[in-house]
Amino acid sequence: MMGFHQPFKSTAKEKLLREKVNADNSVLHLIGAYCTCSVKVVNHLVKRSPLNSISEKVIIIGENKDLLQQLKKGGYVVEELSSEVAYKNYSINVLPQMIIYEKNNIKYSGGYSKKRSPASETDFEDVAIINNSFKNTKSEALPIFGCANGENNKKQMDPLKLKYQD
Repeated sequence: MMGFHQPFKSTAKEKLLREKVNADNSVLHLIGAYCTCSVKVVNHLVKRSPLNSISEKVIIIGENKDLLQQLKKGGYVVEELSSEVAYKNYSINVLPQMIIYEKNNIKYSGGYSKKRSPASETDFEDVAIINNSFKNTKSEALPIFGCANGENNKKQMDPLKLKYQD
């Protein structure tokens, strides 16, 4: 597991990813196909269903048909993106991550919980962060606890290949 604190500022990555969502008020969920933290986020998202007031889209980094079907059945718009394309084209280094857009402004970019391993639904803060973002109440950017993305990034984080194996 990797902990990463995303600074709260617009980066080229978030601006490029903006093309992946169509509505003015949008949330983009970036999920790792085989990241256990991402699976917890997916389970949470499916339990709560997409919010009515905004457009929510999930991008699965890597290929996982089970997660894809689970999210689609839960009512989400889902897209798959290869790990290397996500890393090279969008600089996605760590997953899971949530990005909130209001028109072309990035309102939030960060994690879902203050806890490293959310144990219950109350540990997830995404709904409050989303609601606050559209009320112009700034939310603290939460750390992203999860998995590294991209081969170079994985090699740096795990040179002995204890977690990330070929």
